[in-house]
Amino acid sequence: MPRSSGRAAAGYGGRRGKAGQTPYFGSMKHLLLAALLATAAPALAQTAPPVGTEAAQPFKGANTILVHCPDSSTAALKKMARALIVAGIEPDKVETEIGYLSTKPKPVGQLSPANFEYKVVSTPEQGGTLLSITGTFTVKLNAVNSMTNSMYWAKGNLLQAKQCFIAIDEVAKTYPAGRIGYLQKR
Repeated sequence: MPRSSGRAAAGYGGRRGKAGQTPYFGSMKHLLLAALLATAAPALAQTAPPVGTEAAQPFKGANTILVHCPDSSTAALKKMARALIVAGIEPDKVETEIGYLSTKPKPVGQLSPANFEYKVVSTPEQGGTLLSITGTFTVKLNAVNSMTNSMYWAKGNLLQAKQCFIAIDEVAKTYPAGRIGYLQKR
């Protein structure tokens, strides 16, 4: 009966490298490379700004898209409504007097179908208007139950929340002369 080596018994799976090398790393160079990658990964990740602080790029947890535009509130809402229609998202209510726009549910997806809905609130700011865009998605769980959650940006592209975010982010980026920002609201 063959005897197991001490390495196999220690959990190394019996793998043997060249004399004097560790079982999993072929050389010191590989060991140093692995250590460097392990310590560099957190530095590459984008950290989220504090809640309520605007960022120029989407970040994990961002749930509001901001469009700074040079137009009046009424003109900004009308332009946004037009951009939504071009993107195939039908506005439901456009209240220019109070600065509010909402959309009808837009069915999206086949494997895991959902309805995306968005709300746009306009606020006057110096030199124009700020449009704050939020969204929700509703997934039907069965014949009786459904689940509604808010959109947000995340690392994984398969999340409904991120798909909802991406769909309206693409529309927001088409706003003429608009400057886009991202925010996490509680």
